[in-house]
Amino acid sequence: MEEIKVNGSWFLDIEPDLSAKQDYNVGDVPIFIGVTTPDGIPSGKLPSHWNHGLETIFIKKGALKVSVSGTDRIIRENELLIINPGYMHYVERLEDQSCEMIFFSMEEPVFAMAESIRKKYMMPIFHAMQPGFSVIPADSPCRRELVELLERMLDTLSRKKPAYDLRMIGLVHEYFAVMHEALLLIEKGMPFIGSRNAEAMHKMVTHIQENYASSITMEDLCRAGGVARCKCITLFKHYTGTTPASYVLQYRLYLSRYFLRHTDMPLSQIASICGFTHQSHFTSRFTRYHHMTPLQFRKSEMPEQNPNFLLHKLDAETGDED
Repeated sequence: MEEIKVNGSWFLDIEPDLSAKQDYNVGDVPIFIGVTTPDGIPSGKLPSHWNHGLETIFIKKGALKVSVSGTDRIIRENELLIINPGYMHYVERLEDQSCEMIFFSMEEPVFAMAESIRKKYMMPIFHAMQPGFSVIPADSPCRRELVELLERMLDTLSRKKPAYDLRMIGLVHEYFAVMHEALLLIEKGMPFIGSRNAEAMHKMVTHIQENYASSITMEDLCRAGGVARCKCITLFKHYTGTTPASYVLQYRLYLSRYFLRHTDMPLSQIASICGFTHQSHFTSRFTRYHHMTPLQFRKSEMPEQNPNFLLHKLDAETGDED
């Protein structure tokens, strides 16, 4: 079986709303599957993001740290992790620990069937798990069957026989049938961070998204979320894996990428629109995260044409700037 590599290692393109841009690889069908590794991430972490589709990560070798909505979990060899759409999460490689995994993602339009079947079997898996993920352990009776189905999908994709996309859709439905059985047999996830915290976090992120062009202080965020300073820091660490200041900077950089890519605005205007105090500040921050200047980014039309473009170093120091 030919392995389908995800650029050899794991890279990510994130939209301004922090959703991950997924390029599917089964024709027009919203399915992606491949074998990948996080070992090529220089900073050790993928940035916080959410997905439109349902994700499965199967650890073939090694282990991986995953944080979903503030809940941390080490996923070990032969375990499967299922992550629901819409939940903020990030992954982090473990120090001195290599990892190889099968990554599988799909969206709801894959399923064309009776509404009663969708409601009974598909929607609970897509939307009902709390806190947004579930781990199927290595000793689960269904684990082996799920892994075999993932490997059959990889084999079907590599061979691309006639009607391979139809075969893939059939395998996905079979995969969901087994997953439904597996999730009935295990305890789902870990303790859920309460709804009050989630609501406060939502308010603070909304404040950033509505006021990114202006100065945003810690006091502004605390006021928006109705929380104390220490609580604000704790919530950002739980939900995004980073500090409030770093999150604000990341969001401004996401927006700047969009304007560099899709407009001919001068850098000074982009810097102002995205909330940087001046162009040199924007250029310095952008270069530090992207390892190239904004002008170089624009000229090279990355990341679309270069799969080796690294989005940014999530753990880069941000200082005290807002």
